[in-house]
Amino acid sequence: MLMLHPHDRAVLWHKTVASDAEDRSAMLRVLSREVISDLFDTYGHETLVDIPEQLPNSLEVLAAADKLESDALRDSFVHFGSGEEGKEFLVAVAHELGRAADSDSLPAKLRVHAAYLAAEWRSILSSSHKESPEYLSVAEVAASFDISPQAVYKWIQKKRIIAKERPGRSYQIPVAQFNKEQLSSERMKQFNSLKRRLLEKQVTHGKQSVTDKQLLDEIKARRRS
Repeated sequence: MLMLHPHDRAVLWHKTVASDAEDRSAMLRVLSREVISDLFDTYGHETLVDIPEQLPNSLEVLAAADKLESDALRDSFVHFGSGEEGKEFLVAVAHELGRAADSDSLPAKLRVHAAYLAAEWRSILSSSHKESPEYLSVAEVAASFDISPQAVYKWIQKKRIIAKERPGRSYQIPVAQFNKEQLSSERMKQFNSLKRRLLEKQVTHGKQSVTDKQLLDEIKARRRS
């Protein structure tokens, strides 16, 4: 596939964000098609079965939540490519969906939908990780700590973490500097936050506990409703 030049990507993103609601839906589908073909090179066909539906759906949710103007989303789309740069865009999508899920100003149904989609993207990203890597990419660190790729670049610039620069925009980040328990707990932060809110609601209705399976079942049920 012939990839767009970063300048053309920036123009496409700007036009999408600036378009009205009716045109924006069509623009988001165009933007999604631009991304999906390149993702096959990164993850393979089997992992991407649901992505043609999930990506436009995720971007529609972010548009409804007024999250498309995020610098992290724009920058990762402009510099999107196969491999790690493709991961950075997905991490940015998951991160902004997580922010939408935690926003008290948004309708509950939209927040639950955003949380479900964020979990779906994180599952895809986790499935692409090596079991015992010596190094992590910017995207993998961002996914582990539920932050944007741009935040990881700032950590590197401020020397808060050790990173070895590689040709292009990529870095190798030694995994030994991170605490394994900290990494795994950070990945569950948003899931547990949503679980806590659901538990609080259930307690008010006389229920005392909620399992992870019950949480996922409720998220899926709300998504279908």
